[in-house]
Amino acid sequence: MKDIYKLIVIVIGIHCSVEIAVAQPISVQEVNLPKIGQAVEDLPIGTLLNGKQGKKLSSYQRDLIVLDFMTSTCTNCLASIPKIKKLQELYSGQLKIIPVAYESGQIMIEALKRSGNFDNLSLDFVVNDTVFNRLFPHRTVPHLVWLYKGKVAAVTYGEYLNQKVIEELLGNKTIDLPIKDDYREFDYKIPLLPRYTDSTRSYSGIMGYLEDADTKFGVQVDSLDATIRDYAVNVTALPFYFYCYGKIHEIPFMKPSRIKLIVRDKDRFIHNPEVELFEEDWKIQNSISYERTSRLADKPADRMVAIIEDLDNWYNVRTSFVKQKIPVWVIKEGRAATEQPEQMRSFVSDFAFMADLNVDFPPLINEVDKNRKMYAGKWDSFESLNTLLRRSGLQLIAEDRETAVFLMEERL
Repeated sequence: MKDIYKLIVIVIGIHCSVEIAVAQPISVQEVNLPKIGQAVEDLPIGTLLNGKQGKKLSSYQRDLIVLDFMTSTCTNCLASIPKIKKLQELYSGQLKIIPVAYESGQIMIEALKRSGNFDNLSLDFVVNDTVFNRLFPHRTVPHLVWLYKGKVAAVTYGEYLNQKVIEELLGNKTIDLPIKDDYREFDYKIPLLPRYTDSTRSYSGIMGYLEDADTKFGVQVDSLDATIRDYAVNVTALPFYFYCYGKIHEIPFMKPSRIKLIVRDKDRFIHNPEVELFEEDWKIQNSISYERTSRLADKPADRMVAIIEDLDNWYNVRTSFVKQKIPVWVIKEGRAATEQPEQMRSFVSDFAFMADLNVDFPPLINEVDKNRKMYAGKWDSFESLNTLLRRSGLQLIAEDRETAVFLMEERL
């Protein structure tokens, strides 16, 4: 469920490295890229995190090798290190997972230490990579390349690295997974619907998932026809709604406690791993593509209202933002600080903003001066956050407070 809220962060314009980190830019024309089913040259893997030179791929003598591309800014990648170690132990002799980073060893060591995943790191971790990033170009990480007996078996998102997929590949010698392709060729400027010639009227349409296209929102102006085209390609319902409502009025960060779904089938709107294990498969099943062409003179808010009406009709729901009382955490002034002033370097407003992005906790509201500074450190609960704030003379209060909530109700 967490991943859908990560996507929402991107849609409403809050950019956070928790979702994805951009990998080193690479031109896909630079090399002859191996495709699914093709053999990969038996190359030396390059410099390792411990400073030694790695051996050739064939030296591992494993049926399955997974190249796990990551960067120092991808928190999901760094957090996956314990899982990688556990899988290698579980499939010892059959599987080798090789983390690959184009950044230097020093940068990656510092990032791993910050994440708490550097101790007892026994992985063959490639750094300063100049080979595999060119051979398997990508724009986002995690990015996984699966090599079975020297051939490319799959190229996937990070979520597919689990026991189910590994056992399927080792048992059946093949797997059929959605291909992660960061260089898809799709012309978003071409209308999805037949073009009408009457520019005095608006028209719209909804269709399903489109192959060879990424998730994208866009606006296209045709000054000759005096029309404006709003479109969304391969988007799921909640991010689309928040995109539209966010163009009408300011909306808060949409974490789970701010979303109320009164519908029979919530799995259409929120990924449920108990129903569909992989979020990427769920997206393919539940994404829509949409287009609306309006008159250029129409106000942006009016266009968004019309799109919301179309979505409500499509999903047979009524949606709105309402005021409801929900549990929140409030940062307030407290007793005297115990931390030295020179250690209080972070603005409380910045800290509160980033802390509020954590979907596992209630909305966080800052009620102290925006120029107030504090000591910032790690926390993972109400108690630990309150302890941290007290060092700076602050306190955390839990209460129910009326705040903006997205409400979706199914029509009878």
